[in-house]
Formats: sequence, C-alpha cells, structure tokens
Amino acid sequence: MDLVEVVDVAFRGWDPLELAIATDRLFAAEPVSVRTLANRMEADRDGLRRAQRAAEERMLDWLSSPAAAPFNAHLRALSDRLGVVATLDQLIAAHPQHADEVPQLQTPLWRVIVALLSDRRLQEGWLIRGDLRQLRDLTRRLLPDRPTVAEAAEMLRRIGIREETVPAWLAATPGLRVSKGRVEAPGAGHADEHGREGPQHAADPRFTGPAEGPPGDATPGGDAPGGTAPGSAAPAGTAPAGTAPVGTAPAGTAPGDAAPSGDQRPATSTGLPMRRPPKPYATGVGPPAPPMSAIRAASVAIGDGPPRPPIGDSPRCFRGTDGRWWHRIDVTTAHLQGGPVPVPEGYAGHLGLRPGGVLSVTGPGNDVLVIVWRDVPAFDSLRPLLRRLPAAAGDHVFVSISGCELEARKLASLGPQGGTIGPAERALRLIGYAPNSPAGPEEAVRIISQRVGANHDLGLDELIKRLRVRGDQDILSQLEAATARRV
Repeated sequence: MDLVEVVDVAFRGWDPLELAIATDRLFAAEPVSVRTLANRMEADRDGLRRAQRAAEERMLDWLSSPAAAPFNAHLRALSDRLGVVATLDQLIAAHPQHADEVPQLQTPLWRVIVALLSDRRLQEGWLIRGDLRQLRDLTRRLLPDRPTVAEAAEMLRRIGIREETVPAWLAATPGLRVSKGRVEAPGAGHADEHGREGPQHAADPRFTGPAEGPPGDATPGGDAPGGTAPGSAAPAGTAPAGTAPVGTAPAGTAPGDAAPSGDQRPATSTGLPMRRPPKPYATGVGPPAPPMSAIRAASVAIGDGPPRPPIGDSPRCFRGTDGRWWHRIDVTTAHLQGGPVPVPEGYAGHLGLRPGGVLSVTGPGNDVLVIVWRDVPAFDSLRPLLRRLPAAAGDHVFVSISGCELEARKLASLGPQGGTIGPAERALRLIGYAPNSPAGPEEAVRIISQRVGANHDLGLDELIKRLRVRGDQDILSQLEAATARRV
C-alpha cells in the first residue's frame, strides 16, 4: 500500500486557503501565525479562521471514511511498535515511506503522522504517551541502585519503554547517567533541591512546532502561535516548544475560542484549538480538545473505541461513604509472587487511563506502584504493597487512588471461622464492609445498593439486576443463600 498516495489523495481538490492552512499550520514544521498567513494569502483573519475550521472538518470526515482505513491501520500498528516513548529517528525509520514528501502538503509523511497519532504528543523531540516530566520521574524512581543497562531495560520494559529506546532515554533523563555499563544517579547538576530539572536536551530541530512570531506578530486576540509574548520567558513547568500548555489558548485562537481557565484539555504537537467535539462514535474522549486531538480521536483505529463501562457498572468497585471509589483485589499466590493484577476497565477509566496509558502512584511506605493498560489495564505488580500489609492468598485488599496516592485496606481471609459467618455477612465482606454483629438480608441489600453507586436504596430485584450487569457473581451467590431464592 502506497501510504503517501493514500494521504495525498485526501488533499487533492482542496480550496487554496484550506490547503494553505494544512501546509502552513496543521502539518508544518514551524506553524505560522494567523496574521502572517493572512498577509501572505491576502485574506482577512476571520476568513482564515473559517477556512481552518473547514479544513479540520474535512480531516475529521476523511479519517472516519473507508478511504483512510489503510492509514488508520498503519497508525495503530505504529503506535504498538513505538511503545510509551520513541525518538523521531525511530518514527522515521519505522517505514520506508515516512521520509517521503506528501506532494499536496510539501511535507514529509512522518510530520503528518506526528500530528495524527492520537495517543501521544511530541515533547522535546520525544513522542510520548502522557507527560514527559512524569515519565522521567517514574524512570528515576523505578531503577534500583546502580543497575546494569540490561537490568534497567527490563525494569523500563514493564512500563512500556522498548529495549531499543532505553539507551537514548537514559541519556536524556536528567538525574541519570550511564557509566561503565551501569546506570547511576549522581544528582549533581541534574535537579535542584526543589526537584526541578536542570537544562534539558534540545528539542529535535526537525519538528519545533509552534514558534513565537517576530515582534508585533502577537496580539491580545491570540494570533501568536507560541502562546507566550515575544521577549517573555515561559513560566516554569510550561510545555516545551512544539506543545501547547494545557489550559492556554494556542495558535490562531479567536476571541471566544479559548478554553476556560482551568480546563484540562489535552495539548497537541500543533498547538491548535478544536472547533467542535469529536463525532459521536469517539465517545469517552472528554470535553472539546484542540483540533488535531479531535481529528486524531476520530480515527477508529487509534481512538478510544467503544465507550468504557462507568465505574458504577464495573465488577469489584464500590463507593465508600466519603464518595471515594474502592476496588477489591482477591489476593492470589501469583499476586504475592509479583504477577500482574488486572483491574476493570471502568476503574482504569475512572482514574483517567486509556489504552496504552501508564499511571504511577505512591502507596504506603512510598512504594511506587504502576498501572499499565496493555491488552487489559493491570497493576504491573503489587508485591511491595502486599508484603507491607501483609496479605496472604485468599485475603481481600481494597485500594483507592486519589491523585497520585494509593490507600489500601485489608480484610483477612475468614479461615477456620468461616463456618460461623452467614451469607449476608459474607456478601458485605465482599464490598469491604465487616459488620460487628450478625447482619440480615435486608441490611445487606441496603448497604450493598449504596456501595455499588445507586442514588437510592434498591429493592432486591433491582440490586440483583445491577449486580448481574456489573459481573459480581460472588456477591449474587451469597445473596441467593441469604434470601433463600435463586438469583
């Protein structure tokens, strides 16, 4: 399949103004400002913004059409191959045509791919799922004392970093260096006492993204692509060149187009604002995002896919009296030996994860625990937590995550005393409620209905239906025994 031809055909017949938007803003190495492009094209800025909206609509329509199926399939395979982080050299080398120019756009195919990959952003020359600083911080915390490069590669593989990427990633991670085949963390000159990173490796010059225009190009209306007034320094922690800081108005934002203050919308390598939400089949991507995020989310190959079940409809997930959601883990020998611990998709989605994503949290004792969504979302290992509790096979461990902190509570296996516990009390233990006195079926139904997220007390029949939807067969079995009816 000729990928360049597939993409080039999509832009043939475009209006000259729309094509200029695509070549000079959507897919350019250094996108120009609305003012600069308007002067060049002898068009008014309002007309240019309308043309940009039209261009984005056309891209959305194309990505959701059968004509884009080969390109979408390529994006999906490419995303799997690159892992959590990759260099531009790896992207370009991943296919013989990536360096070829798309005639209509006068830009290499790899730049189009960077803009349309739905699961990653270009940050300081790296294609990354998630946040660059967080991934660097997780890398530093995951590596034990002076591991060999091979040992470091095995540790980083668990969070989705490919072995071939490890040497370059270690070299570019402040606070780490490779010496005599071992990874060291000398600290000096890499991070200050507040944990801020020192000077970074320069961003890859082949894709700098939105750059600040010359003096006089920035206006209060938001026409400067860089998002920072010329001559002023970006605040600490803002996104590097090539990405738009979350919550800011990127290039070409017209008054009224900017996201409200505090809006946590994903940023893109083009830094362009979206003009409409994704199409209905791309549900689950959240509120309106920048335009190329919307375009990329519309790709059926790379988007979020079918809607994920809400956490209230997910098995082994229960809402506490304080409103926090807890997930029950039934401890096995494999878990104690460090094996992965799957979690329901609804729970992972509640935490903000998407397929291919990684979330690191801090557990009791400052243990770093990682959830990775590969085929299914799962904790990479909970062995440090289970040892700390301590937990044994057959115990129930309930975990709740708020921000980057994980809290855990354990209900020990009933053991020999299990014969004295009634089925209603067993059902309650499965939701993390251990009554001090014997509980009856009515009390169990009332408490369970609250813990599965119902806004009112459910009757037995309603609760049975909800538990079936959720897949809580173990609780259903105990209710059957407690109510003397087949559920």
